[in-house]
Amino acid sequence: SSVSVGFCEGSTCRDQYFRPDSGLLVCLKCSSNCKECNSQADDQCTSCSSGSVFHVNLAAESVGSCKTGPNCETGSYMAENIPKKCAKCHSTCSECNDQGESNCSECNSSDKLHLVSESEEFGSCPATTCQQNYYTLSSEPSKCFQCDTSCETCSAAGENQCTTCNSGSKLHVESSGDSNGKCFSGDCQAGYYQSSSLCVKCHDSCKECDGAANTNCTQCPGGLPVQSSGECTDDCQDGSFQTGTSPTTCSECHSSCKKM
Repeated sequence: SSVSVGFCEGSTCRDQYFRPDSGLLVCLKCSSNCKECNSQADDQCTSCSSGSVFHVNLAAESVGSCKTGPNCETGSYMAENIPKKCAKCHSTCSECNDQGESNCSECNSSDKLHLVSESEEFGSCPATTCQQNYYTLSSEPSKCFQCDTSCETCSAAGENQCTTCNSGSKLHVESSGDSNGKCFSGDCQAGYYQSSSLCVKCHDSCKECDGAANTNCTQCPGGLPVQSSGECTDDCQDGSFQTGTSPTTCSECHSSCKKM
């Protein structure tokens, strides 16, 4: 900038002025909110006047702009407290606590905030819908929370809240009407039977089974025999006898016989 009229004072530039050329004994005025600066541009402040806060693109930068007010503007966070210095959040965040993409506390536009757990405050903003392995709550529709690592999809936190499983695992449920359960790799676990794509828990009286009822036992706990009815009781009923060892079963006697 060309200056034809000014004032003379000391050997160095006073606050809010800078020397554009080290070879010239001329000081030019900084942008209005700057206390110190490198040029007259709004984004070339190096410190701010009282009542303004220093804003930079990256926390490590020392040149930026000065914004009126005590707080960081939207999309920035407080990188330093004394003196106050605000740095820009990641481009996907509208509020954050650091510059990484996983440090958002609120998202831009209609993106959903994805969090590791319901107790977490900061996460990422990857999309407008919950990504696979995340669930949402009706009370917090703008947030998505990560499922247990054993789940492919889930309805809530915890290993027993899976709704589908990762490849190579099967969903184990308490009853055939349940949609939530645990995921175990491989075939159905002991005490469960295969029903379509699910593994359903056997009746409590059975050790192994092929259906949900107490008459669907195929093996009994404690070495007890499986009755001809498919039930597990203490001993074979009248009109039947014990056969086999693993599993032990009760077979019907000849019609002319009665167990003594």
